[in-house]
Amino acid sequence: MEGWVGLDLRDSPDDQFRRGGTCSIAGSSMWAGLTAAEAAGLFWVAGQGYGNNWDIAIRKTFTYPGSGAVTLQYDFAIDSEPGFDFLFVEIDSTGSGSGPWVQLELYDGLQGGTVNRPLAPGSEMRTTAGPVTIRFRAFSDGSYSDEDGLDASTCGHSTLDNIRLGGAIADT
Repeated sequence: MEGWVGLDLRDSPDDQFRRGGTCSIAGSSMWAGLTAAEAAGLFWVAGQGYGNNWDIAIRKTFTYPGSGAVTLQYDFAIDSEPGFDFLFVEIDSTGSGSGPWVQLELYDGLQGGTVNRPLAPGSEMRTTAGPVTIRFRAFSDGSYSDEDGLDASTCGHSTLDNIRLGGAIADT
């Protein structure tokens, strides 16, 4: 997970992606959630997991050479309120990291797996040489999470591992 930068889009010190073995897919993973001890300190009803009104992300910028196919690969797991709390996979082909963000994938509910997704030049990928930024964003609305206990997760919002770009952009 070298080079990935965590962002808290709501300026809260408690909600963040972190790297560790808690709720990992294999070994150490990037995980969006609070530990049982952290949740207890905040008096969360359901304990370990994720909270209301979260909008946090990890992102990394890559250099595209201007031609060639690119594939985004990652492993993920999500346990969120279906239809309201989401894991977004997004790309910014300006490389500025401030958008406009193009949504590549959207996950909610209880699911997971391994994704091997080609990125389409012109609509998702830039067509000229330059930077591109990939972002994984965990979002929750104002209720139904581990914080209020109305939709308790097993482990937290989402977990990511083995993120890599293949093809014209080689990064692991």
